[in-house]
Amino acid sequence: MKSDVQIWRDKNGVPHIEARNTVDMFWGQGYVHALDRGLQMLLMRILGQGRACELLDASDETLQIDKFFRKMNWRDGSEAFFDQLDEQSTSCLQAYCDGINAGFAKRVPWEFKLLGYRPEAWQGDDSMLISRMIGYLTLVQSQAEVERFFLEMVQADVPQDNLQELFPGILGGLDIDLIKKIKLAERIVPVDKLWNIAIPRMMASNNWVLS
Repeated sequence: MKSDVQIWRDKNGVPHIEARNTVDMFWGQGYVHALDRGLQMLLMRILGQGRACELLDASDETLQIDKFFRKMNWRDGSEAFFDQLDEQSTSCLQAYCDGINAGFAKRVPWEFKLLGYRPEAWQGDDSMLISRMIGYLTLVQSQAEVERFFLEMVQADVPQDNLQELFPGILGGLDIDLIKKIKLAERIVPVDKLWNIAIPRMMASNNWVLS
């Protein structure tokens, strides 16, 4: 553990990072990420690099996955990106990577231990790779959810003026009556919820506070 960084967890297991400066705070963030999200981070890096066949499963299906991710080439332009970072940002990114490597030095996910895989040192372009992957995968998922959400709104008889305001340029040429006949296996908004009431939602685990 870095001497000038204190990390502790509350009764709910939520990590708290105390540091004397921003750079050390990023070190602590990387350290916690490696311990809490190590499996996810390493798996996404392997997939993003197109190395799943090499390290996980040498099947034809996995080969197709590797080909897809290599075509995406998410590491392209990483050098130009890092050249644009100022000194403070570069220091924070390096500290974050150092924290990740310290976390993996302490504990490697047991799933990878079974495979005999020892992670290579985490670098800045690994973080950029992950951020690009998450952006792409989130966009795909979000687009599907928005399309389904639109169908639900039409089927709930939300006024077309409201739909036009939320989805400008989409309604033209759509067969509203046909859309109402579509059966959804799963709904985003349960049928017993009122559409005219904004109900706050908290989901996923990516909530954090910086103070």
